[in-house]
This record gives sequence, C-alpha cells and structure tokens, in this order.
Amino acid sequence: MRPKATAENVSGVVVSAGPAAAAGVLAGEIALAVGLDPSLALAIGTFLAVAGAYVIRRFGLPDA
Repeated sequence: MRPKATAENVSGVVVSAGPAAAAGVLAGEIALAVGLDPSLALAIGTFLAVAGAYVIRRFGLPDA
C-alpha cells in the first residue's frame, strides 16, 4: 500500500515533483525554440510535468 502525500510524507512528492517540473520546463523551452505558439508550449510543458510526476510516483518510488 502506498502512503498518501501528507505533511508527514512529503519526501515522495518532492522527489517526483522536481524531475517532472524540470522535464516540463525543458519540453516547453524546446517547443518555443522550434517556433510553436507560447500557449501551446506551456500546455505541452504542463502536460509533460504532470505526466512525469504521475509516472515517477506510480512506478519509480518503492513502498515506504
């Protein structure tokens, strides 16, 4: 059973949020560099950050 994110268990959230946010920012910057609309680049970056956090939390962290 995976623990829920609470004030006592923030380490898993921090571990998953950092790399996911970095990947989202990188994806947004790449989208801007290739000439996409800024709002589309923001949407791509946000989606990848959320998806990355989900994948890291779902599959990447061992049970505590």
